[in-house]
Amino acid sequence: MAEKSERPTINVAVVRGAEPSLYEWVLIGAEEEGVPTKLAEAADGDVVDAAYAAAISSRIDIGVAIGSDAIVLHERHMPPRKPVLTIPYENRAEAVCRRAGANAARMVARLPLRFEDEVEDVDDHVRPASERRAAAQQAASAPTQGTKLAEGSARQHSTNQQAAETARPTAGEASAELALSEADIRKIVKIVVAIIKERGTQWR
Repeated sequence: MAEKSERPTINVAVVRGAEPSLYEWVLIGAEEEGVPTKLAEAADGDVVDAAYAAAISSRIDIGVAIGSDAIVLHERHMPPRKPVLTIPYENRAEAVCRRAGANAARMVARLPLRFEDEVEDVDDHVRPASERRAAAQQAASAPTQGTKLAEGSARQHSTNQQAAETARPTAGEASAELALSEADIRKIVKIVVAIIKERGTQWR
């Protein structure tokens, strides 16, 4: 039998071939429930055996093993081949491991477990700091929707202004439109002369 750890922790083993970083999500889930964890030595072979070995080495009798496609939660008083929970990842490894850590801690506190149909996606605020920084930098480098709308509005205003200036006649064009022909001037003179004669003024 493995020697129990000195500190009361949930012991977590990572089976060889599994993703070691998934331990961080077990840690997050357990700490959210207020129980510490300890990373055990990497285990060979079956994930259920690894979980049971982790449980019997824990002072609080709870062990977790991270496999390549599933995570197992075990308790020291259970039969070795009958773990408390075996949860496949199904492309949600981070969320599943976080929930397994929370369930391990809830066993310690004697609270109801949350099962795999209640597994939620990992929230951004609980992601490791390195992942949050990378996401923030990517968001900052991409133009926002408001910026795109403002740029589009500015381009449309510029286009409308250019069109208005093109349609507006220049001073020379306006003068040309107002210029009278010689025939028009003669007609106007005749009209003025006729008006003067009607009023009795001698035209000289």
